[in-house]
Amino acid sequence: MTAIIASNTSRLDIFPLMPERRQARTLIAHWYTPPYLVDLCDVVGSERTDPAVVETVRNVVAAMGKVPVVMRRYIPGYIANRIQRR
Repeated sequence: MTAIIASNTSRLDIFPLMPERRQARTLIAHWYTPPYLVDLCDVVGSERTDPAVVETVRNVVAAMGKVPVVMRRYIPGYIANRIQRR
């Protein structure tokens, strides 16, 4: 399988839900809303996500004129949502 499986979630840890055989190609690409005004997109893989998949999605997001924020690990709510909540 060569498809990349990406979720837009910011609160749900999708990685435990994915079958082992899909882990290497699974990540989160969380677009901030509204995306036509906010240029950020969090790109988050798990420890099992192939780094090349993260880089591919980072490049796709950048090619769309957005700013990819590649995170080292999943954190529920991410940085911007945590700041807004405070």
